[in-house]
Amino acid sequence: MKQRPPSKWLALFAACFGLLMLYIDLFIVNIALPTIGQDFHTPLSTVSWTISGYVLMIGVLLMGIGRLGDLWEQRAVYLAGLMIFSGASLACGLASTIEALIVFRIIQGIGAAIMTPGTLAIIIRAFPPHEHGLAIGLYGGGIANFMEIVELIEEKQTSKWGLRPFSCLSC
Repeated sequence: MKQRPPSKWLALFAACFGLLMLYIDLFIVNIALPTIGQDFHTPLSTVSWTISGYVLMIGVLLMGIGRLGDLWEQRAVYLAGLMIFSGASLACGLASTIEALIVFRIIQGIGAAIMTPGTLAIIIRAFPPHEHGLAIGLYGGGIANFMEIVELIEEKQTSKWGLRPFSCLSC
């Protein structure tokens, strides 16, 4: 039986969804900093490490991890990053101390650093050369538009009910 190649559209969706999770997670924590400080009875200078640790891992590891994706299969590296990111997200939600939250956010940043460089490479390999422009345009435009929709929904829900519906995606 001949095996069908993976769908290029599924690859595009998976790459966009993964990168979108990373962006949403970063923005939600920025918005939630004061609440996190109140919940953990911790000053903002300490709580800000939840963002600093996350972003620092992405900045430091991005280039080296991109090279690992070149040496190994991009899909396998991406999926490993997704598993690390998802596990760390769950751990962030269960963190009972600010120190634990900061450590889990650092691990989450490592997962994000593993996922980020592979997304575009996965898309380029999934689409034929004459469709690269279409795929990259949908990738960039789709993420930007979805982020705008998320912000509008959250703004409306926050003003209406005092809650942020997408905050369940992060700590």
